[in-house]
Amino acid sequence: MAERRLSSAPAAPAAAAALLRPAVPGDARAVADVLMASRQAFLPYAPLAHGEDGFRAWVAGTLLPGGSVTVATVEAVVVAALATSIDAGQAWIDQLYVRPDHIGQGLGSRAAGGRP
Repeated sequence: MAERRLSSAPAAPAAAAALLRPAVPGDARAVADVLMASRQAFLPYAPLAHGEDGFRAWVAGTLLPGGSVTVATVEAVVVAALATSIDAGQAWIDQLYVRPDHIGQGLGSRAAGGRP
Protein backbone atom coordinates (compact mmCIF):
# COMPACT_ATOMS: atom_id res chain seq x y z
CA MET A 1 0.00 0.00 0.00
CA ALA A 2 1.40 3.37 -0.93
CA GLU A 3 1.33 6.35 1.36
CA ARG A 4 -1.79 8.46 0.88
CA ARG A 5 -2.92 11.74 2.34
CA LEU A 6 -6.17 11.72 4.30
CA SER A 7 -8.76 14.32 3.42
CA SER A 8 -9.30 16.91 6.12
CA ALA A 9 -12.09 16.84 8.63
CA PRO A 10 -13.67 20.18 9.51
CA ALA A 11 -11.94 21.79 12.52
CA ALA A 12 -9.33 19.00 12.68
CA PRO A 13 -6.12 20.40 11.21
CA ALA A 14 -3.98 17.52 12.51
CA ALA A 15 -6.13 15.02 10.60
CA ALA A 16 -5.61 17.01 7.41
CA ALA A 17 -1.88 16.47 7.76
CA ALA A 18 -2.18 12.74 8.52
CA LEU A 19 -0.74 10.11 6.21
CA LEU A 20 -1.72 6.43 6.02
CA ARG A 21 1.03 3.91 5.31
CA PRO A 22 1.81 0.26 5.97
CA ALA A 23 3.47 -0.35 9.32
CA VAL A 24 7.11 -1.41 9.25
CA PRO A 25 9.07 -3.27 11.96
CA GLY A 26 10.54 0.02 13.20
CA ASP A 27 6.99 1.14 14.11
CA ALA A 28 6.56 -1.56 16.77
CA ARG A 29 7.26 0.67 19.76
CA ALA A 30 5.06 3.52 18.48
CA VAL A 31 2.20 1.14 17.58
CA ALA A 32 2.38 -0.45 21.04
CA ASP A 33 2.40 3.03 22.60
CA VAL A 34 -0.78 4.00 20.68
CA LEU A 35 -2.57 0.77 21.60
CA MET A 36 -1.61 1.00 25.27
CA ALA A 37 -2.45 4.72 25.60
CA SER A 38 -5.85 4.21 24.01
CA ARG A 39 -6.63 1.17 26.17
CA GLN A 40 -5.57 3.03 29.32
CA ALA A 41 -7.74 6.03 28.43
CA PHE A 42 -10.85 4.22 27.21
CA LEU A 43 -10.66 0.69 28.62
CA PRO A 44 -9.08 1.15 32.05
CA TYR A 45 -11.11 -1.77 33.39
CA ALA A 46 -9.46 -4.16 30.89
CA PRO A 47 -5.79 -4.50 31.83
CA LEU A 48 -3.28 -6.05 29.45
CA ALA A 49 -3.37 -9.83 29.82
CA HIS A 50 0.41 -10.25 29.63
CA GLY A 51 1.81 -6.99 31.01
CA GLU A 52 3.56 -4.22 29.11
CA ASP A 53 6.66 -6.19 28.10
CA GLY A 54 4.60 -9.13 26.86
CA PHE A 55 2.28 -6.79 24.99
CA ARG A 56 5.19 -5.01 23.28
CA ALA A 57 6.67 -8.40 22.33
CA TRP A 58 3.31 -9.42 20.80
CA VAL A 59 3.11 -6.21 18.74
CA ALA A 60 6.68 -6.62 17.46
CA GLY A 61 6.62 -10.39 17.00
CA THR A 62 3.05 -11.18 15.97
CA LEU A 63 0.93 -8.16 15.06
CA LEU A 64 3.31 -6.27 12.76
CA PRO A 65 4.81 -9.32 11.00
CA GLY A 66 1.25 -10.32 10.06
CA GLY A 67 1.54 -7.63 7.38
CA SER A 68 -1.95 -6.18 7.70
CA VAL A 69 -1.23 -3.16 9.88
CA THR A 70 -1.68 0.40 8.66
CA VAL A 71 -0.56 3.41 10.66
CA ALA A 72 -1.69 7.01 10.50
CA THR A 73 1.09 9.50 11.08
CA VAL A 74 1.06 13.22 11.80
CA GLU A 75 4.40 14.94 11.36
CA ALA A 76 6.04 11.47 11.21
CA VAL A 77 4.55 10.43 14.58
CA VAL A 78 2.28 7.35 14.69
CA VAL A 79 -1.09 8.49 16.05
CA ALA A 80 -3.34 5.59 15.00
CA ALA A 81 -3.05 1.92 14.06
CA LEU A 82 -5.39 -0.39 12.14
CA ALA A 83 -4.90 -4.16 11.87
CA THR A 84 -7.08 -6.15 9.48
CA SER A 85 -7.47 -9.75 8.43
CA ILE A 86 -9.36 -11.83 5.87
CA ASP A 87 -11.34 -14.87 6.99
CA ALA A 88 -13.56 -16.91 4.67
CA GLY A 89 -13.44 -14.10 2.13
CA GLN A 90 -14.58 -11.47 4.62
CA ALA A 91 -12.46 -8.53 5.74
CA TRP A 92 -12.27 -7.91 9.48
CA ILE A 93 -10.94 -5.09 11.62
CA ASP A 94 -8.90 -6.79 14.34
CA GLN A 95 -7.44 -3.71 16.00
CA LEU A 96 -8.27 -0.02 15.58
CA TYR A 97 -6.73 2.38 18.07
CA VAL A 98 -6.19 6.14 17.99
CA ARG A 99 -3.98 8.04 20.41
CA PRO A 100 -6.28 9.75 22.95
CA ASP A 101 -5.08 13.24 22.00
CA HIS A 102 -6.15 12.59 18.39
CA ILE A 103 -9.65 11.22 19.05
CA GLY A 104 -12.53 12.92 17.25
CA GLN A 105 -10.58 13.95 14.18
CA GLY A 106 -11.82 11.23 11.84
CA LEU A 107 -8.58 9.21 11.82
CA GLY A 108 -10.23 5.92 12.77
CA SER A 109 -12.99 6.28 10.19
CA ARG A 110 -10.57 7.20 7.47
CA ALA A 111 -8.10 4.44 8.33
CA ALA A 112 -10.97 1.95 8.09
CA GLY A 113 -11.92 3.31 4.67
CA GLY A 114 -15.00 5.26 5.75
CA ARG A 115 -15.86 8.89 6.05
CA PRO A 116 -16.67 10.75 9.27
